[in-house]
Amino acid sequence: MAEAGARRAAPVIADTVRVIGIDNAAALIKGGPTAATDFLRTAMAGSLVETMVPALGDGLRLASDPIVGQAIAGLTGVDLTGVARSLSAKAETVIWGEIGREEAAIRANPEATGDPLLIAALKLV
Repeated sequence: MAEAGARRAAPVIADTVRVIGIDNAAALIKGGPTAATDFLRTAMAGSLVETMVPALGDGLRLASDPIVGQAIAGLTGVDLTGVARSLSAKAETVIWGEIGREEAAIRANPEATGDPLLIAALKLV
């Protein structure tokens, strides 16, 4: 599931990266250990989990429908909208946390990537 989600997210992340611009790119290279991750997280504004797990996005939209939400709350006593939002927020926090840890590791040892461009860029800092 994670691999399939990553495949779905890759083009969305790539589209976000394409609009960074030279000034932002330079700032990200010079930034802290999770500068790029933080930038992407802000730019994607909560859409990563919905992209990776479309069923969760569908569930969030359904749970946000006032009639459906009220009906489920009336039948079960559960605020499905709140549960869905909480689940999405927690999943997003975990995913971005992992991405940030990976970014920090790459910044600490860019040679491990084997990518000459990335190694050169991060060595300039």
